[in-house]
Amino acid sequence: MFRDGGLVRAEDQEDLLDICFALSRGRPVRGRRVGVLTTSGGAGIWMADACEAHGFTVPELSARTQGVLRPLMPHFGSAGNPVDVTAQMVTGGSIATVLRTLCASDEVDAAVVVASLAAPDMLRRESEGLRAVLAELAMPVVIYSYTVPGRPSLELLRELGAAWYPSPRRAARAVRALVRLPPPTSPG
Repeated sequence: MFRDGGLVRAEDQEDLLDICFALSRGRPVRGRRVGVLTTSGGAGIWMADACEAHGFTVPELSARTQGVLRPLMPHFGSAGNPVDVTAQMVTGGSIATVLRTLCASDEVDAAVVVASLAAPDMLRRESEGLRAVLAELAMPVVIYSYTVPGRPSLELLRELGAAWYPSPRRAARAVRALVRLPPPTSPG
């Protein structure tokens, strides 16, 4: 009944608040493929594992998509998925451009950006680009900060209208709350 009625079940009050945050800022997810864009390989793997634990796939991107992504990141990054643009992107390059490219691939249904938001430098530098990308995308994007975001970062996230979470588990649960698959068809 919950699925057919479009209701989302919360496990506890933290889950309820996370779900409300996601629903107030996210778009519906129409599938179960998640793209993970990360500045930290380890944190990106945590996010991928959390997505898979919540019923999503983190598919290896096609050779074509990887070929488009590689020039947008340092040569030692990884374009597979998680897309690891490395910490070098915090000081140069454009996470917004990589995010736009990943989401335009038609190989993912949602995206999670994984970064440290303790300092606002990256968000400040990327705010206009991220604002434009988030406005144009038809899919949800959530942010997982593997460090405690500083006050300036929180203000920038609020201005961007982005849902963010302090753990991969909470970010994956938020994406799960946005899943709106068509109801099963009855045989016949």
